[in-house]
Amino acid sequence: AYDPAMRKKRGVYYTPVQVVQAQVRLVAELLDARFDAKDTFADGKIVTLDPATGTGTYLLAAVKHGLEQIENLKGVGARVGAATKMAANMHAFEILVGPYAVAHLRLTQQLLAEGGTLPNDGVHVYLNDTLESPFAEAPERLSLNLKKLGDEHKRAQKVKADTAVVVCIGNPPYN
Repeated sequence: AYDPAMRKKRGVYYTPVQVVQAQVRLVAELLDARFDAKDTFADGKIVTLDPATGTGTYLLAAVKHGLEQIENLKGVGARVGAATKMAANMHAFEILVGPYAVAHLRLTQQLLAEGGTLPNDGVHVYLNDTLESPFAEAPERLSLNLKKLGDEHKRAQKVKADTAVVVCIGNPPYN
C-alpha cells in the first residue's frame, strides 16, 4: 500500500526531466571549464556518483550527454569506447529496492545498447544507504542468505571509502 509518510521520510520525489537535463548541462560545462574534461562525463578521469539515484534518471542523462559530446568531438565510432569508460566510472546508491532494480536495469540497458562493455562486477548501481559509514559491516544474515547483496554491500562500501568522486549529482533536497 502507498505510504505518503515513507515517501517524505525517504525523500522520494520526481524531478522533471528538463531540470535533470539542465543540471547535467551545467555540470558538463564545469567539467570542461574547470577540469579540462572536454569529453565531460565520458572523460576517463571523471568519476560520477548519484548518492540517491532513484530510477537512475541523472546517470542516464549524464551518459546521454557524455556520448553526444564524444560523438560531436571524435565521431560516432568513439561512442562504444566512451560507453565502456562511463560504465566503469559511474556509481549510484539507492536505499529502496524497487527504484534500485529499475536504475540497475535502465543503466545496464543504455550502456549495452551503445555497444559498451560492463565491468566484470556489472553496472555500479548499489542497493545501499549512502549515509551509512563506509566501514560498516554487512549484516550477517544478508551475507549468508543473500550472498550477491552481501558482496554488493562490500563493493558499495569500497566505493565510499576509496573512490575519488569528481561529480556528485542527483535529486536536490526538497525540504
